[in-house]
Amino acid sequence: VKQGLVDEAFRAAAGRLEAMPEPDYERLAAAMIEGAVRGGEEIIFDQADIPARADRILVGVNKRLEADGRAGVTRGPARGAIGRGFIVCAGRIEDNYSFSELLIMVRTNYGERVADMILGTAA
Repeated sequence: VKQGLVDEAFRAAAGRLEAMPEPDYERLAAAMIEGAVRGGEEIIFDQADIPARADRILVGVNKRLEADGRAGVTRGPARGAIGRGFIVCAGRIEDNYSFSELLIMVRTNYGERVADMILGTAA
């Protein structure tokens, strides 16, 4: 029962993230990119992502990075199966910030705490 409740909570979270309105998604993605980069990295979006949306996100990000004294980022070639979110590439190192990967990480690290919160047994 507990596992089923946790599964449902994470499915619901994934659904809400995927259904997020475009302006909210763009703001969230921009904030996530700004927090994830040092400057000069390449940002890769899903191939289904509209290039104009990716460019809009990165224009705003670059303005804020440059105002902070950091180098801007560039849009790399799109990839399939990322979904919402992005991948940060710095040389040969890639960090996956897709919503699906972030939910897996959260579930792995905090699944028990989520279960406790759902069941009202959190300390």
